[in-house]
Amino acid sequence: MSSTTSPKMLTTQERTKMQSSTSLTVAVGPKKKLYFLPKSIVSHYYSPHFACTLENTKKLELLGETTDNFDVIVDYMMRNIIPGEKNANSKRTIDDNKDTIAQCLRFLEFADKYELGDVSEVLYGPLSKAICDLSFHKKRGDSPRSSKVQKQCGIEGSDIERIFSLCPAGSRLRTLAAQASLSFSGPQALDTWSEQTENVPGFAGELMGQLATSFQRQQWMDPVIKQKRQ
Repeated sequence: MSSTTSPKMLTTQERTKMQSSTSLTVAVGPKKKLYFLPKSIVSHYYSPHFACTLENTKKLELLGETTDNFDVIVDYMMRNIIPGEKNANSKRTIDDNKDTIAQCLRFLEFADKYELGDVSEVLYGPLSKAICDLSFHKKRGDSPRSSKVQKQCGIEGSDIERIFSLCPAGSRLRTLAAQASLSFSGPQALDTWSEQTENVPGFAGELMGQLATSFQRQQWMDPVIKQKRQ
């Protein structure tokens, strides 16, 4: 699990000033695609993973990484671009929202792998928007990916497992995952998440906490779409 300290996002002025610093060359993937990153910017998002490189050399090799994965980190460091933020305010399809969730969780894994600090706060916005959009659908049959088979539309068990393994207790993303779970299953079908409640540390308590706060006079308040339901 990564540091619980959230990295400070650079302003445009700060980033521009740092652009002229000495470059760190990073070779990524088996084909050794080269990235030239300002050392000052990389050191701002101080990562123990990069510490030795920053002190002793100007070149780093990440031959086991994919360029697609590393591009996400570069966008975050160099441009303040958060996965899933693009077109966040436009109308998106079910699959667009599923892709946003996948992008956010991949970035959460990258941040943990490279020890970039706690990025849960910067991911909360796009992730909660995608989950909220999906909460108005329970099953999807209109997706080209699903053919004629309807598939679960909303947070999935594997999403819960990744969030709880990567985020510390008290993280807003843990709370969001529990809210999304309750929103999808409702209180009557919590056994949908039986595998996660049994095997994911912290999830059962978080889910029960959301369930307790959602009931209001024999109704429960959907914590995602903010509507009372029977």
